[in-house]
Amino acid sequence: MLPTYSILPMSHQPNLFGWNSEQLPKADCKTKECSACNGRFPLDKFRKYQARKECEDGRRGVCVTCDKKGSRLIRKYKKTNPIQDNFSCPICLKTTEDFHKIGRYLDRKHPFAVDHCHKTMTVRGWVCMFCNSAMGYIQDSPDRARRMIDFLTKDA
Repeated sequence: MLPTYSILPMSHQPNLFGWNSEQLPKADCKTKECSACNGRFPLDKFRKYQARKECEDGRRGVCVTCDKKGSRLIRKYKKTNPIQDNFSCPICLKTTEDFHKIGRYLDRKHPFAVDHCHKTMTVRGWVCMFCNSAMGYIQDSPDRARRMIDFLTKDA
């Protein structure tokens, strides 16, 4: 006879990112909303890059038009504001040498990216790739960043 297992309900997890699954629209796999301009466009107006779980379209979150604007903005910023020697990320304070010591970004001149706001198309400045990704994961939301801090320090 096989053992039986009781199924326990999942423990409540804090809603750190403000998502409400009941308010999310049904997946539309023929169109996608641009996270920068909020326009809804056919999938061919998005570059291939990143999959969405619900239909795995393999497309970036910003439309081609907004992506081009962002790329031009970053190129211009890099020309007028080249990264300084011994630069350290203003968020985590790591330098290129710090990343190389742990074996990261050895094939790159430096591990930094120009961060910009996709909504306002303004540059915020140079940050490391890790911090730039972290800001992307929380969708550049100061409220989400504060909730992350609260969560990280609640039992510290």
